Amino acid sequence: MTINKRNWFVLLWLVGAGVATFLYYRWQVEADLVGIVETRVHRVGAREGGRVENLLVEIGDRVQEGQALARLDMSDLLAEKARLRDEMKSLDVIMEADRRRYALEYDRGRLQVEYRNAWLEEKTADLAARKAELAAMDAEIQRLRSAEKDGLGRTRDLADLVIRRNALARYLDVSSRRQDAGVKETPKTDLGAADQEKVLRSLTADRRERVEEIRLQLVRLDQRIRMREVRSPVQGYVVDILARQGDTLPAYAPIVAVEEEQASAVDVYLPETEEAPAAVGQLVEIVSKRGREFDARGRVVFIYPGYMPIPERLMFRRQMAWALKMRVALEHGHRLRPGESVNVRVLDGVALAAEPSVATLDSVEGKSPKKGGPMPMKVPGELRSKTRFEPSGIVWLDDIHRFLVVSDDTGLKGMENHAPWVFLMTTRGEVEPDPLTIEGLKSINDLESVTMADDGTLFLVASQSVNRKGKRPLNRRLLVRVSRKGRHLKAKGIVPLLQTVREAFEAQGKTKTALGLDNAGLAALDIEGAAWKDGALYFGLKQPISPEGALIWKLDRLDALFAKAPFRPGDLTLYARVDLGAFKGRKAGFSDLFFGADGAMYALATIPDVDDGEQQGTFLRIERADGGKWIARDLMRFAGLKPEGLYPAPSGGFMIVFDEGSDNPLYLHTEIQ
Repeated sequence: MTINKRNWFVLLWLVGAGVATFLYYRWQVEADLVGIVETRVHRVGAREGGRVENLLVEIGDRVQEGQALARLDMSDLLAEKARLRDEMKSLDVIMEADRRRYALEYDRGRLQVEYRNAWLEEKTADLAARKAELAAMDAEIQRLRSAEKDGLGRTRDLADLVIRRNALARYLDVSSRRQDAGVKETPKTDLGAADQEKVLRSLTADRRERVEEIRLQLVRLDQRIRMREVRSPVQGYVVDILARQGDTLPAYAPIVAVEEEQASAVDVYLPETEEAPAAVGQLVEIVSKRGREFDARGRVVFIYPGYMPIPERLMFRRQMAWALKMRVALEHGHRLRPGESVNVRVLDGVALAAEPSVATLDSVEGKSPKKGGPMPMKVPGELRSKTRFEPSGIVWLDDIHRFLVVSDDTGLKGMENHAPWVFLMTTRGEVEPDPLTIEGLKSINDLESVTMADDGTLFLVASQSVNRKGKRPLNRRLLVRVSRKGRHLKAKGIVPLLQTVREAFEAQGKTKTALGLDNAGLAALDIEGAAWKDGALYFGLKQPISPEGALIWKLDRLDALFAKAPFRPGDLTLYARVDLGAFKGRKAGFSDLFFGADGAMYALATIPDVDDGEQQGTFLRIERADGGKWIARDLMRFAGLKPEGLYPAPSGGFMIVFDEGSDNPLYLHTEIQ
């Protein structure tokens, strides 16, 4: 019996040790790495003070971005707005009456002028007749005097005739002076309807000035009305009501608290006694204490430079501790709750490539993945079954935490060929199975670049080049302006770029000199790079390439262009010529372009018209040297690869995508700044 008890005791310890070992390797987490999922609460108020009139939400309500949450009393503004509108209506009636009165006065003045002109014409005819009569009298007097001189006798009529002639001469003298004065004083009457409108506008200028003042006041009142509304800045839930109906509050005093529906980061704490096990760019796993199905992944984006006290809820036995804080950006779509306490596991060997030294750069040989080199994208079979996917440009969409990727070919022959589709990709190269459709755009062909304006507007640029059959269909010559709200895209303007440029420049015969083209001119045009800066679009040309280097064009007056205003040659100018290097005697052209915050340009370059195996892709930094010349410096080289899309990554550095034709496309996240 004693032996059996001992065996059971040993067996119990063995089972316990086995369970402990299993649990350790199954759920083992870095004990020193703990964190809290951030809670992003927005306490929002009105931008103008006043009395709370309506609370439109309750605690627990789910709200959308831009939804009205509360309104302050607006009775004073609405009364002022009604008064101004009544005044404007009254002014409109008065101005219309004034216009009619002034028009009648104008017409009466014209009739007076016309009557004056008729009187002058009558006087002119009368004077002409009197002058003829005077001439006849002079001739008769001269005849009588000649007869008297010749001894034929003197007639009694001569003296009477002289008296009448002198009286007529004085009359003509006075009448001529009056007529001349009347001609000078009488205005011209050849005024058309446009002249009359100018006169009427001038006469009603004071009232029109008041109307414009009222319009401006109405605009300001509308703005103040909006400032007395409280709107949600994000999508989330109402977690607190900080004021009640009837409360009087100053400007910006918080009224409603809205918590974002999904957190985007975790604050991780490492005790100061430990060395940091991760670096910026390191991939980590976030382990939820609620269950493994809630685990998530993230990437270290910032390590704070100094130590700080850990939050009270993470203290051990209520003892204050100091820790090194790290910021981890969560991948979109996680199920962690804001404020949740988590453990963190560093995924060994998964980190961003360090910034290479220019002096020791090696080419990325071949197409096989290697540490620090391009990695295959994860393209779902569902997506491959309905479209070609050949990445040619990217931008980062911060609100949905995805890269928007454009492809130079979409759809399949006979099925959605050249469909207006773009694609979404995570920072780990995972492509979503469903493309996004651009509403209002029927099709687009050879879409080579995409860039984003400061307000989030997207610009899509087709290559403008000829296809394999030597033709340029219209959907290959487009420049499209696209608005975006979340995942919804809508074309707001479509311009046939090449046709517009050709019509503007070839009419003057200055295409080559103004745009830096070689003898091939626009016939060889191939645009593969586009960038936005200070309200203008910049195009990086793959072809043609000038003897001084690849060309960058600058396109101004975009609003006028999309409004179909006349395109002026000065709207498109040659911005730069840049020598991007050469390979086997062939010069490189742009495949993408981006302006850094420091004024430098970052670019991708490829060699035109070479086999993929002989391709020499390059990632470059372009800076202006003394004398104004642009100098390109190689940052990375990619032997046998075609880098096509370039954009800053959210965690720093750049994301580069590679077009591999029918093969699986590649991506690379590099920390080069």
